[in-house]
Amino acid sequence: MRTRTLTGVATAALGAVVVAGAGPALAQTVITQGSALSAPAGACSLTIVDDATAYTAAHCGAGQWQVGSPVLDAEGVQIGTVSGLPGTSGVDAVRVALAEDVEVVGEWSTRPAASVEVGETVFTHGSSVPLGAPNSLSHTQTFDAATVCDDAYSDQMALDVASTYPGDSGGAVYDVQQRVVGVISGVAPVTFDEEGNVVGCDAQSLSSIMVPVESLDAVGQETAAPAAVEPAVAEAPATEVTETPAIADVAGPVADEDLPTGGEPAVDESELTEFTPAEEEAIRAELIERAEAEAVAAGTEDVVAAPAEGVAYGTQVMAETSQGGFASVTVTAYDADGTVLGVDGLDLTGEYRAWMPVPAEVPAGGSVVVTVVDAAGDATDTQVTLGGQLIG
Repeated sequence: MRTRTLTGVATAALGAVVVAGAGPALAQTVITQGSALSAPAGACSLTIVDDATAYTAAHCGAGQWQVGSPVLDAEGVQIGTVSGLPGTSGVDAVRVALAEDVEVVGEWSTRPAASVEVGETVFTHGSSVPLGAPNSLSHTQTFDAATVCDDAYSDQMALDVASTYPGDSGGAVYDVQQRVVGVISGVAPVTFDEEGNVVGCDAQSLSSIMVPVESLDAVGQETAAPAAVEPAVAEAPATEVTETPAIADVAGPVADEDLPTGGEPAVDESELTEFTPAEEEAIRAELIERAEAEAVAAGTEDVVAAPAEGVAYGTQVMAETSQGGFASVTVTAYDADGTVLGVDGLDLTGEYRAWMPVPAEVPAGGSVVVTVVDAAGDATDTQVTLGGQLIG
């Protein structure tokens, strides 16, 4: 049975979690605005619009979510299922049908983003901002990120400054009366004209961007599939498979009398070929080259950058190809010990260009790995820049 815990307006406007009573209800899974999710693309957040429905960013699914896929909280507990996908709309959002046994903290509703006055306080609330961060809309008109900033998604709206961080994707933007006006999509280096319209991109100026509530109507109206449906796994590109015959079919059966006392087949060492060190090195190099060629043929490529001085959080990464388009682009930040500091990714639909910020501050000795996957599974001629500098 689904229950709701109400909070006072003064505290709930900032998303404070106030759970009333210490009874059996506390045994339920509790979710609140901006709750952390464990998603295929990494850490993400949740936007609650009522006690039965929520949204999160489509790119959090990394192309794996289907209608009926389970949605998990940060502890791996299922809190609902995907009940609507963006389809071909280009809207960076999926709808989530919340499970009956979750407890929703707060009473949430929606409000058209177009009704928000420029300069009016709204709050960005993801898992990295537990009390919400104040901000305001730069303009009430949406812009097409694919046109303005070479991103993959349409129907974005910009806030005045960047008040979201890695893990906040899919979280909420709401007003002081707890009315949701948008779903956090990420940050963008957008620039504005004198009237507040988004006119271009500047890597030195980051703003939080969101999908306005009005655009959520584009998310499919499919009903949720049974809970038993497993998350979809992205299929590897089809390759021609040549059946390998069993060993016995190639070499013939090994008779017991052919085995020495130790149980191993007898080998005539005179028939073995000896290689010089130079020949062995050539063979090793050929095997490595062949393995790398196979990896490229699979359409996946890692581009690594490790500047001696490290990399600042939010530094722009741009991936571009003139052959086809991308299935996905993922940026992973590592420290000097190889520990993952942050991951951010975009699920693309054949776009030939994509950008995103480095998801964490990378110290000296650390690295940034950009993983690109070609939409057709073909070899890619990807060019990747980091802060405007070509790295691959």
